[in-house]
Amino acid sequence: MIRVENLTKLFSETNGARDISFELVPGDIVGMVGDNGAGKSTIIKTFFNEYRRNDGKVYYNNEVINKRKYKDFAFFPDQSIYPRNISIERFCIYSGCLSNMSKKESKSTTLKLLRHLELFEHRTKTFKELSAGMQKKALLAITMVSDPEVIILDEPTSNLDVKSRIEFLDILKRLSEKNKIIVITSHIINELQGLVNRVLIIKDSRLVLDKYLENNEKIIDLYQQSASKHFQLDKQGSFEDIFS
Repeated sequence: MIRVENLTKLFSETNGARDISFELVPGDIVGMVGDNGAGKSTIIKTFFNEYRRNDGKVYYNNEVINKRKYKDFAFFPDQSIYPRNISIERFCIYSGCLSNMSKKESKSTTLKLLRHLELFEHRTKTFKELSAGMQKKALLAITMVSDPEVIILDEPTSNLDVKSRIEFLDILKRLSEKNKIIVITSHIINELQGLVNRVLIIKDSRLVLDKYLENNEKIIDLYQQSASKHFQLDKQGSFEDIFS
């Protein structure tokens, strides 16, 4: 289980992530949605200590998270960060070894993943030789090689054409059948429908809605409703503002 308490990272009065709290349990497939600049990536990067937080704590299995515990986590970044002159097979094996897998185990798992993701025939190619869609699938293989318990994907379908986006989302659907914690950030709300079972809606650096989806609820409807309520609260101001 993951528990985030009052996570805060501010770049200014309006930019960043402010007082974010939520809990995640195995089986949660969470869509973290919001406009570009709402604070989604800031929350994820602060969660992983890429940004130094102003306030808040993160717990994993009821213990304050530390570098050792991050071995159970995998992060799929919003931008493709990889060595461009190494084959995807070698980089995937290397990533597994970094997670304390033996080279033999990492290689075996790598080859299985590359077959599953239809990349086996391209395993000796470097990242720069792959299409954008194949690069995303290769990054997913690297993300999954150590069989993490928690998978966080930041805008995973960005810069993909329609065909590649559909293929990638289908892979995520299959991945969601495992009892893991999966968080997917996206500003393309419709692509999460039918994939996630819970939504965290971010608006102006704040978490404005945390809800499990019920009875064919539409994420877009929840987003529009929460955005409207948030706007009304902003317009009304605080109790002190109204009556001062």
